[in-house]
Amino acid sequence: MPVNVVSTIKGLCKRCFSCIRHCPAKAIKVEDGQATVVWEYCIGCGHCVQVCSQNAKIILSGIEKAEQALKTEKPIACLAPSFVAQYSQYHPGQVISAVKKLGFTEVWEVAFGAYLVTQAYQKHVLSDQEKPYYISTSCPAIINMVEKHYPEFIPYLVPIVSPMIALGRYLKKTFGDRCRVVFIGPCVAKKDEAEDVRKLLTFPEESAGGIMNTEFVSLPVDLTAGQAITRIRETANDAETIYYLYVTDESDHLLGVFSLRQLVMANPKSHIKDFMETHLITVDLTDNQDHCAQIISKYNLLAVPVVDKNNVLHGIVTADDALDKIIPTAWKKRLPKLYH
Repeated sequence: MPVNVVSTIKGLCKRCFSCIRHCPAKAIKVEDGQATVVWEYCIGCGHCVQVCSQNAKIILSGIEKAEQALKTEKPIACLAPSFVAQYSQYHPGQVISAVKKLGFTEVWEVAFGAYLVTQAYQKHVLSDQEKPYYISTSCPAIINMVEKHYPEFIPYLVPIVSPMIALGRYLKKTFGDRCRVVFIGPCVAKKDEAEDVRKLLTFPEESAGGIMNTEFVSLPVDLTAGQAITRIRETANDAETIYYLYVTDESDHLLGVFSLRQLVMANPKSHIKDFMETHLITVDLTDNQDHCAQIISKYNLLAVPVVDKNNVLHGIVTADDALDKIIPTAWKKRLPKLYH
């Protein structure tokens, strides 16, 4: 699920509203006298942090997770290309040496991830040219802007991961589960991106855990239909799909599922537990992509929930994701626009 990487320190905001005036996504509102970031609309650019004269905006810290990574067998640091400009007074080798002294066994440059992404662009985009133009997906803030504010342009987003993710996958594939990857860079939006893919990098790339989407709508079991609709309006902006709505307990165990149509047709005062489906069709985190595609095809689903052995909901695999590498490219072009 999405995480708020920028928040307001209550009490420090003096209502100068500088952040509201300068926010390019109009993602800040006044709540209880404080300028609060509305993450459903925030693109993670971090501009509000820069313009706040009261230092009332804070960026989610990754220090604790980095310290945990340093205690593992093989912690690896990945430096954003901008480190050369940020520490221009030092030779790049000195910076890398300093990072190693923190306890990292290896230091890699994300520029190598950019090289991997460039190869993918050449192979899958430039050589194909199905669309008249494309939007690069290397910047998570741009992706957030498109997905949250200009959804009509989503089809033009290049379906290739960012250099940071490409390098993370490469390192996981090379060194296996014994390595922990820590990204070091100035981009605020990458904190949100990294949180989204943290689980994905734990699993093989073509497993359910590796292709699942962690942005979905989950609801507590004690809501009425009317309350559920209100909750969806408040939280569903980032969800991959809201056609299926998942019911979970306080520990994220999957209890049931129902469709948006069922919710709209239900009496607003009825409880969702009374009409949710409890005979669940799921896939395991370790199931391969072929199995996911077979389940989706067999039961004619648009998405299938991904659970672990304890039935904890971790994400969803959509029909697009499951079929992406299984259906030949020539066939995909013949499919209806719903697939694309």
